[in-house]
Amino acid sequence: MNVIEVKNLTKKYKRTPAVDDVSFTITSGEIVGVLGPNGAGKTTLLSLLSTLLKPDQGELYFNKENIVKNPKAIRPCLGFVPQDIALYERLNVKDNMLFWGGIYGIKRSETRDRMIEVLKTVGLNTKIDEKVGNLSGGMKRRLNIAAALIHKPQIVIMDEPTVGIDTESREYIISAIKDLKTQGTIIIYTSHHIEEAELLCDRIMVMNRGKVIAIGTIDQFKNVLGLKNKIVLKIDSGIDQTKIKMLSFVNAQYNKGLLEIPTEQGETPVIEVLKILEANGIKTEEVWLEKPGLEKIYLELLKKDI
Repeated sequence: MNVIEVKNLTKKYKRTPAVDDVSFTITSGEIVGVLGPNGAGKTTLLSLLSTLLKPDQGELYFNKENIVKNPKAIRPCLGFVPQDIALYERLNVKDNMLFWGGIYGIKRSETRDRMIEVLKTVGLNTKIDEKVGNLSGGMKRRLNIAAALIHKPQIVIMDEPTVGIDTESREYIISAIKDLKTQGTIIIYTSHHIEEAELLCDRIMVMNRGKVIAIGTIDQFKNVLGLKNKIVLKIDSGIDQTKIKMLSFVNAQYNKGLLEIPTEQGETPVIEVLKILEANGIKTEEVWLEKPGLEKIYLELLKKDI
């Protein structure tokens, strides 16, 4: 069932659309990654979804409720992790959590119980009495996320949650996101770390110039773009057209010392290719499997849009 429905959403700044006629749906427990270059409209879209901004046109629905007309329908169910740290550095970790629990309308006793659980999730349970100003940048990022989870939201919006942090903090954040998914939480996630989006997200939404130029799974993108896994052989010398024709049975392509073979037929034809190359005095220096990942897909989609 679609929990979030976005229909023809538009937001303009001085007549220039930052979000331009955007439509999509999100189901329960889905992680949707939002990718795009700077200025693509990602942050504006997240601000619209979190009701921080009101659209100029279009409709937003949460569980069939129009949240443009009634933003209070989604706010108690929403956790928002902004790019900037939204914490009070002069207060300790516990008092920050109590503050945000109060903002979300949770009783102080309930916040205290929930706080320990959430802080364990992000690896900060031993820092509960530490002043936030003394924490590292990565720990502040983790606490920023903990504050957004204190009320057990049904939807969590994360705007660049891992920017500029250490490896340990990134691992805690990724683990927390995976844990939220198992609980059925919807996560809308932006990042310039494409490998994170590839690891975490069920679907990817690519934005450019305010528009959603593509949305789908990585496998769907591969099919649409015609990207396939291939075995690459690096050879030590050139190969002429006659010898390439001898390899036509595996649809081999040659370019600048690299022989590329699609993997649809399995590994047996590759063994035959190696025998043919050896018989013709061509030495193979390296062999590897190349899988087009999300970075390749992302660049191809942007190139097609341009």
